[in-house]
Amino acid sequence: MIDVKEALRVRAAHVAELGWRNVLGALWVGFVVLCASFPLRSGIDAMRASVSGVDGTLLVTSCERHDGRKGGDWICAGRFRSADGTLVIDKVELVPAFEQDQTAAAPADREFPSQVTGPDAAYAYPIDSDWPLSLAAGLFMLGLACWAFWQWVTPPPDPPATTAKQRRLRHRAASRRRREAQARASGAPPA
Repeated sequence: MIDVKEALRVRAAHVAELGWRNVLGALWVGFVVLCASFPLRSGIDAMRASVSGVDGTLLVTSCERHDGRKGGDWICAGRFRSADGTLVIDKVELVPAFEQDQTAAAPADREFPSQVTGPDAAYAYPIDSDWPLSLAAGLFMLGLACWAFWQWVTPPPDPPATTAKQRRLRHRAASRRRREAQARASGAPPA
């Protein structure tokens, strides 16, 4: 049976031995948790909108250019109106970015069926949002952060104990190699 107190004591002693190198471990774990937070936030919010949110239509009223790695996307926002007309949110950002300015499209083409989490929502998600993928990516990164933390606090295993027989065999092999090297150096045939 594993003694929890002993396991924690060993890990605490290992972390104490690391000294200033703890900064590297903390930075690594913090970086992975930060990377996990982006898809997790998006995935959880989109899941909430899909499962228990309000369905409706988003009319795009403004778009801004966002320069990214792929040459730039358009991030659009607009007015959300629920399907039954009871909920209206004036400024909601539509989560997927577009390749062109949506305000230049015809008014009928600027309406997107979407979902929001509730009356205080800042983001609207399309009906067929890919929230499971985003949530899975965030959970994977969170698992990676836990693994990184475990690797940081776990001391390396002790080298296996050698028996007297293993030490004798190693000593004989080293002696034989030393004699063969001396024989090669003197030009005499090995014994």
